[in-house]
Amino acid sequence: MSPEVRLKVRDAFLADVGLIESFAAENPARLPEDDLAIVRSWRHLVAGKFYVFRELAKYTVLLSTERQPVAYGVLALSQPFEDLIGPYLPVLTQTVLLPFKGRIVYDGLMTSYRISFGPGIRRNLTEDFKGAKLRHGIVTSLPMSGEPVAPAAITPKATPRPKAQPPKTEAADVSKVIVGLTDQFCREHLTLQRWFRSHRRSAASYATWRPGRSAADGTRAPRSCAGSPRRRAAGGTDRRTSRLTPGSPASAAPAGFPPSAARCEPRRIQARSP
Repeated sequence: MSPEVRLKVRDAFLADVGLIESFAAENPARLPEDDLAIVRSWRHLVAGKFYVFRELAKYTVLLSTERQPVAYGVLALSQPFEDLIGPYLPVLTQTVLLPFKGRIVYDGLMTSYRISFGPGIRRNLTEDFKGAKLRHGIVTSLPMSGEPVAPAAITPKATPRPKAQPPKTEAADVSKVIVGLTDQFCREHLTLQRWFRSHRRSAASYATWRPGRSAADGTRAPRSCAGSPRRRAAGGTDRRTSRLTPGSPASAAPAGFPPSAARCEPRRIQARSP
């Protein structure tokens, strides 16, 4: 039978769907009961125009052209849809969708329209497809259930519990503690007033100093006597060996103190703006 004759037969069939029940009651083809059940299910057919919208692994999505579109998951017959309408989607077609053993197929006749769609229409079709999935999901059997698809339960993300932070102590309190300990040490172990003042200033500088910044009173943290090539040339601490060079003014420690007690006093510099 030629495609033109088959189209005329289909149009006559769609004009009077009641012929399905008459055919199943008379059963002129002597079909078994299982096949008659399939024929009776065809009264739930869906005929019209559809956009062949997307190829998926299990089926091809056909989007109806109704005001509220419905997305159908349709199986091809002997030929894939790509051989019928080409590889470029979407494509506007006209066909009849039929139920078949819990799935959806088409009647083997598909008329395609050679229309190209711009980005605006493609974007609208994508939005229609998303709306159809929210309303009914992708329909894979007929008749379609009238119940809307239940929205997927959204599991709230577990909020991590904040880690326990140790209590913060003010910098001023820390500075007072360090200076107090230094005063106590100096009173017990140092006899020279000059060294007492030097260690106290150093303690105050360390308590408030941050890397790359000056202390509040303009004093940087003390550093080695050999901090510059000029000091090393004059005789000071050798960085490579960390030993005191004989004859250095800084190498003389107060009486009663070991040589390691000799230190440089902190330099006074102009405080820089942060």
